[in-house]
Formats: sequence, structure tokens, C-alpha cells
Amino acid sequence: MTMSFGNPVLVRNYGRHLVVTQEPLTYRTITVPAGFASDGTSRPWVLGWIFPRFGVFINASILHDYLYWSQPLARYIADADFNEAMRFLDVPTYRRKLMYKGVRMFGWISWHRNKKSKAAGKFRVFDLEETPFPDKKVIRSMF
Repeated sequence: MTMSFGNPVLVRNYGRHLVVTQEPLTYRTITVPAGFASDGTSRPWVLGWIFPRFGVFINASILHDYLYWSQPLARYIADADFNEAMRFLDVPTYRRKLMYKGVRMFGWISWHRNKKSKAAGKFRVFDLEETPFPDKKVIRSMF
């Protein structure tokens, strides 16, 4: 079953900063598979009071994390999809614009880190039928 993008995604919480999707999440032609591990909205800790890791924009953040991990398209397009997804979710304009500018300025760090991690054999998608409750230490080692 695939969730409507506007509905809250079903996730399993693995501590303050990590979740694993429990069902596919689709936005336009992009489907985040069930079992994808995400750290929510990445931001400097000092901005946590403005941009919590999990909020109304969580679906857009998980989509963005997935695009940065799988890298099926250019980074600027992944960032534009993030911006459009936040607009779809009615994220307030000031917050959406700040978050978009943040990923445009600093997203290259995660983009390159993910590319290196994948090349080293790390993964971020669990087969939930095989491992319905992935180990917390394994998930933490991915980030």
C-alpha cells in the first residue's frame, strides 16, 4: 500500500533522530520504499527550535533524504522537488524558503557523503519482511 503524500507517513522511531518508513511514500513519480532509514530534517542543532527534525514537512524531508541517497537525478532537481513537496504540504513560505536555501547552500556535504557511503557498501533500505525490526545500532551506523 502506498500512502498519499499529504498524509503522515508511517514510521518506526529509533530514537530522537532516526526513523524507518513502514510503507512506501510516493510523490509524483518518486517512491520512497518501505524500510528506508531517515534522520528527518538535517540542520545545525542551534536551529532545532526553528526547524525540528520532525514536523509538518517530514514527508518532504524523507523524500529529500531518499533522493540524496539514491541520487537518480541531479542535486538541484532533488532540492527543487523538496521545495515543491513542502509547498504541497502547506509548509509556511518563510520556513520553506529558508529550508530550501539551506539545502542549496550546504546539501553538497550530504550528497557527497552519501555517494561515498554507497560506494563503501553501506545501505539505507531494509527488507522489512526479512528484518521487521532493524537493530538500532545498525541504523545508527548508517549516518
